[in-house]
Amino acid sequence: APAAAPAAGLAVPMVMTVMRTNSDSALSSHAVEPSVSFRDRLFSGNAPLSSDAAAPGSSQSIKRVHSYTPRRPHERVGPTPAEVSLTAPPLPPHGDPIEHGRAYFRDLLKRLHCYDLMPASGKIVVFDTLLHVKKAFFALVQHGLRAALLWNSRRQQFVGMLTITDFINILRHSYRSPFVTMEELEHHRIQTWRELSEHSRPETLLSIDPSASLFDALRMLIDEKIHRLPVIEADSGNALNIVTHKRLLLFIESLLPSVGSVVLLQMTLGELGLGTRNNIASITKETSLIVAMNIFVERRVSALPIVDENGVVVDIYAKYDAIHLARERTYNNLDVCVASALDHRPGFGGVETCLLSHTLDQIMRKMAARRVHRLILVTEQGVLLGIVSLSDVLSFLIGTS
Repeated sequence: APAAAPAAGLAVPMVMTVMRTNSDSALSSHAVEPSVSFRDRLFSGNAPLSSDAAAPGSSQSIKRVHSYTPRRPHERVGPTPAEVSLTAPPLPPHGDPIEHGRAYFRDLLKRLHCYDLMPASGKIVVFDTLLHVKKAFFALVQHGLRAALLWNSRRQQFVGMLTITDFINILRHSYRSPFVTMEELEHHRIQTWRELSEHSRPETLLSIDPSASLFDALRMLIDEKIHRLPVIEADSGNALNIVTHKRLLLFIESLLPSVGSVVLLQMTLGELGLGTRNNIASITKETSLIVAMNIFVERRVSALPIVDENGVVVDIYAKYDAIHLARERTYNNLDVCVASALDHRPGFGGVETCLLSHTLDQIMRKMAARRVHRLILVTEQGVLLGIVSLSDVLSFLIGTS
């Protein structure tokens, strides 16, 4: 790539394929340079581009590869997952089953690290802040993602994330009627939008080092009320992974067969009082899209159960469903009802629900198996009672709810 490539290539997103390796031989087989930082590879003439790299100005993504090698066994801080004892200690006589279970999961997550959460191979999508907002959201749709890291080429650092919430806020901010062009979406760059919404975002990007514990990562997600936490290596500036509630729950659920008997996991939602059950935001099929988006932002919720006149849950409209407006190019008319928008939703398998009689173990396994961010709590007749989210479950597990 020539020296002028950074300026010329700003019109396309970049996809970094991050490979988790455990030996120097594995590095050579991928022909990558782990010692070179992300910023050096991205903006130097030695940046290794794959053969399908996009030409400047095209809509195809630039793809770049880097690897991360963990500390060698004698350098590693703490044990590997295989070395961690997963078996929970027995509940002492007259012990509190809730606090006993929480203490176990806190201790387990403190002994595991953010690196342990990384898949063997994955991708991280990065947008330069000079990319047009419209192209950025189309790229999210193309890669099936909910968020992407943002890179400021002038400051030479990651500065934030672009999420579906940004897409919803842009639509809310710029929508007037189906007959008025949304200037912010059609013409603004990401940097312009960030400057307009500066008051509502943190001044710096929150991130965590791969050597930090999973407990610390979860506490940051909970305390900062965020859904994504980038894992960035401090020395090189490489972005390696993004910690989310979903990935944490999938990881914990994968360990459950080795955990043994934890009384807490066999207790029911009714006994634990888990989930949100008061003042639940809901809509009907006739609710307009713009009203639903206003509720998302004003109530700080990520999904809205759709109920009929009897309060029975018949569907759900989530923030992620809003991205289909970009995929279908149907975001110019937000006065249509939610039911009409849901007709364009691909591959929907129905509303995932739970009952007060379900155990915490059943809830965690169902969330993991269905790959969902929440379960709708209903009565036997399907009437809405509340919502049990990933954040609810994980906060409860370590005792911060």
